[in-house]
Amino acid sequence: LPASGMCEAFAIVQNTSTQPRHRLLTARTDQQSLGRRALLLPARGSLDLTFAVPATARWLQATLLGNDAMLSDDTAAALVPRPWPLRVLLVSDNPGRLAAALRAIAGLSLRIVSASGYQEAGYQSYDCVVLDRLGSDSLPPLPTLLIDPPATDGGLNVRAGTVYLPADSVNESDPLVAGLSLYSMAGAGERLAVPAWARVVVGGPNGPLLVDGIWNGERTAVVPLPLGQSAFTQDPAFPLLIERLVRWLVPAPPASVAVGDAVALPSDVTAVADPSGSPSSGAVILADKAGIYTVAAGTGARQAGEPLFAARASMPGDAHLGSLADTLGPSVGTSMGTTQRDLWP
Repeated sequence: LPASGMCEAFAIVQNTSTQPRHRLLTARTDQQSLGRRALLLPARGSLDLTFAVPATARWLQATLLGNDAMLSDDTAAALVPRPWPLRVLLVSDNPGRLAAALRAIAGLSLRIVSASGYQEAGYQSYDCVVLDRLGSDSLPPLPTLLIDPPATDGGLNVRAGTVYLPADSVNESDPLVAGLSLYSMAGAGERLAVPAWARVVVGGPNGPLLVDGIWNGERTAVVPLPLGQSAFTQDPAFPLLIERLVRWLVPAPPASVAVGDAVALPSDVTAVADPSGSPSSGAVILADKAGIYTVAAGTGARQAGEPLFAARASMPGDAHLGSLADTLGPSVGTSMGTTQRDLWP
């Protein structure tokens, strides 16, 4: 953030005509107009533009004025990247470095309660729950990270109590752990039989060290180790793994989608207003107009008018960008929780 309190935004304006074109471009944020700029667009060419934008802006929109063959691509909008707010409940009698790793996640609000205070704390106002040394019989109807479950846990089919779990196999093609060196994660923990609903992300000859999947309709990850108290907490990969686990459990909505895409709404957003102000409700909505979609109704801290995502009109060359994005990962709504996004040109 510059000392001036301003940031820069970038845009590309493309002319597919065989003739150069004079156009007028306007830009604005949710706070103010950024003015107008006269453009001379070269034939079958493009211009790279920059804008000075207040650092407190939530969204930016640029529009080409005038008439052309396709008005739908004359306006582009984007959200200013910000951490998606998360409310996490950590149930632990000895949170240790686990709490510090959770607090380091941008946008995350953490509450810590003891195992004995878990029932009184409730879970209705949280996005996900981290259960440290609690059994699967305590699972709430929320995305959950189970850490070091008791050796008596029948729901997870614990085969043995304290055994040494070497980390001999890391699924490095999995976005959850890609690029992380997790072989130092080894330690004493419970030997689990891999549940039918789960897949092994980190494993070894004595059993898995990290599994995840959909259990009882909710995203669930299990680490059968005392994660917050282990030597692994000294490894730089530890806070990165915790952040990725949380982001997988509660994936943020896409910042940008194409017009016509179906978008799954966060659980605490009950209705969305399209760029014209018309509301839509349901677990999944259709982004059928270009522009900024905002929260129309929500629970908890969600405020009406809060920007949610931007829908962009199709542009020449989008087919190439889309095919490239497809090779990089799954699209919105897949089990991995990753989102398909165009690459910056």
